[in-house]
Amino acid sequence: MQKIGQYPAQSIDVPKGLEKNLGAYAISLYKKGLINRNSGYGLGAVTYIRRLVEDKTDELIEVAAQLAESHNIDAATVKKIRNTATERTTYDQKLKIAATVLPDALIIDGVNPLAELYKLVSEGVHELTEEECIAVADETTSVFEFIFTNLRATTKARHDFVDKVKKWAGLKAPQPDASEAK
Repeated sequence: MQKIGQYPAQSIDVPKGLEKNLGAYAISLYKKGLINRNSGYGLGAVTYIRRLVEDKTDELIEVAAQLAESHNIDAATVKKIRNTATERTTYDQKLKIAATVLPDALIIDGVNPLAELYKLVSEGVHELTEEECIAVADETTSVFEFIFTNLRATTKARHDFVDKVKKWAGLKAPQPDASEAK
């Protein structure tokens, strides 16, 4: 038995929010990964997605640092997160380091999103079967899409709101007592 086609065809459309945040080169890698995944080439899909994660690791770390700032995490911890981006090491080590300094407030139900991303992209290329690589590609793309669309947008919105509240609070500073003005 041979499969001739599928209707509707599996899509390589990229969500608008993700496309806006990635840039042309990253989108081309992402689409190649989706094409491989849709064609049943799990190893190829994981390889393209891994390359995309490698290229975007520093941005992932910056998103984590901005999210930490928006949750009023202490400046020293935020600095540690940002410092991982400048480490002279491999991308997987950067993600691993960033995952260890991510504050508890940014852990989702006990799961560290950077640690999960690190784990997903590291296993596929070297250890897994085609079918397992397809599953990893699916998981990695969902984590990646969440971070680069929802998490980035949420972080920016939170930063904007915090700045607005701080500005508003500054405008509503306590007024001097009328008796002190005389």
